[in-house]
Order: sequence, then C-alpha cells, then structure tokens
Amino acid sequence: AYSGCKLQSKDDFYHQTNSSEMSSVAERVTNKYNSRVFLFPFPYAESMSDEDRAEYYFRLRKNMLASTRVMIILCGEKGTDKRISDGVIAEYNLACEFNDIVIPLAISGGAALKIWEEINNKKESLKYSYERFENLKYGTFESAVDNIMGILEELC
Repeated sequence: AYSGCKLQSKDDFYHQTNSSEMSSVAERVTNKYNSRVFLFPFPYAESMSDEDRAEYYFRLRKNMLASTRVMIILCGEKGTDKRISDGVIAEYNLACEFNDIVIPLAISGGAALKIWEEINNKKESLKYSYERFENLKYGTFESAVDNIMGILEELC
C-alpha cells in the first residue's frame, strides 16, 4: 500500500477554481484521502531574478516530491496561449526519478495529455489498471475522475 498520496495540481489551479470540473477532482480526492492529500500552489508574486526563481522552484519541486508515492497531474498549461507548462514536465521528471506513480488526467489537456501519451508508449511498466489509465483520456471528465478514485483505491 502507498502512504502519503499527494495531489499535484496544475500550475495555476487556484486561479482556475471557478472551473467546476477541476474543483470536483480536488474535492473528491481530498474528501476521500483528506489526511494524505496536499495541494502545492507555487508563489507567483515573488519578485526575484529568473535564475533565483528557477533555483527556488527546483527546490520547491524536489521537496514537494520527496515524500510522495503518487502524483496526479491536472492540465499543466500556462499563459493565455496555453503553452505546455515546463514546470509540470519538470515535476513529472522528478516524480519518475523518485519512482512515483503518475496519474495524468489527460482529458484535462496540457502537460497532463502530453505525459499520458508518454506513459502510454511504455504502458508495460504501468503499475495500475490499463483500462483505468485509458479512461483518463477517452472517457468523460466525470468517468476520468471515477477512474482516478479507482486507481487510488488500488494503490493507497
């Protein structure tokens, strides 16, 4: 069993909380795993050089992932042009280094979709049901959330 499951939100999750779909994921997961789920929003208003910010964010990411076993990825876009978030990709890479189980909610798009596609290309190493994994991309948003809950039941 995995302890210390943590929910990794998209970069600007708190700026998007009016989205009922994103709120539903956070609410359902935190209600079920309340004592073991944490959101990690990053401080954007901090004024610092690009180099200092990169170092600071790297330390935050490393500390955030140091005790996790499961990472759920929602969206992962930034800017008005909805670029793939390099920060979410960096978090995914660190999670892989820590051998965390990654659950990308591909139906939400952005980095989650890109990571889903990468994991799908090496699905033989998947540590949970492939059917549930597939439904993170091809089902409805509600069924994808149901599959996240099922995956967590399998793992936690």
